[in-house]
Amino acid sequence: MKSHKSMPIIFSAFVIGVGIALLQAPTSYAYSKYDSRNSIWSGNGTTVTFWKNVGITKMRNANPRSKSYPVQNYVVKKWSHYKLDHWGHTYSWVLQSGRFNSNSKYTYIVDKSDGDHSWFRFGYYEKPVYKNVTSKAHIKVADNTNFFGNKWRPAYLDEYSNGVKLYKSLDDAQNKSNPVKEVKKYTQKFEVKRQPQNILKVRLGDTTYYSDNSSHDLRPYNAKFEDREVSSYFSPKSKNALLKHGERIKENTMWTYMYYKHGKLEIRDYSLDFYNHWKAF
Repeated sequence: MKSHKSMPIIFSAFVIGVGIALLQAPTSYAYSKYDSRNSIWSGNGTTVTFWKNVGITKMRNANPRSKSYPVQNYVVKKWSHYKLDHWGHTYSWVLQSGRFNSNSKYTYIVDKSDGDHSWFRFGYYEKPVYKNVTSKAHIKVADNTNFFGNKWRPAYLDEYSNGVKLYKSLDDAQNKSNPVKEVKKYTQKFEVKRQPQNILKVRLGDTTYYSDNSSHDLRPYNAKFEDREVSSYFSPKSKNALLKHGERIKENTMWTYMYYKHGKLEIRDYSLDFYNHWKAF
């Protein structure tokens, strides 16, 4: 029979070897680049591009830091470039360059929480330049933002209006009494001529009315930008689409077309293709 006396010795040597290997193994941690413990933040900040407009607070430094206090507020615009540092939970994001170069007297902190990094991108990004393609996109632009002069102009119901009341006489319109008609159709085209005291002379078909436009229910356009997108009850393919005066269609413009179908408001979005043709998506 073979002896097993050597087994404990072999096992002990194995355990000791593993223990020594574990003690000698280097300790390493992989932190996210958005974590303040990542080595990317060990210098004087790293260059970033702002992806949104962001508030900045200028803090007057004090010792201890808890006694520091705000002295001024700023807004850094999207596409701006600064060196950014990450201090963790205390002053999470700190600017370190340009007019916001933090120093022993002042610290410029970004008004964002430690875990929020949606407002910037690492590196240097140029602001894209989009060409004006209003005419190529076949969109007409209103010649004014209001009704001026003694001439007939096209008018449309404002998209936030609940309707416009029409009167048979100037006096009734001024007194807002005895309306004879109310129009709530957003695609209805009117012709109007300005009168005294915010009164409009309104031509609808072969009939002439008057309307009090102090609430701006009627506008000389039927499409306008809302948060970088055009909003309208007219499709961009409609020959009656009329963009607000001073606004322009760029290559990246989105157009939100609103319409009613079976009494329900529907929405269809359009964008321009490579040939500046409007395509629904």
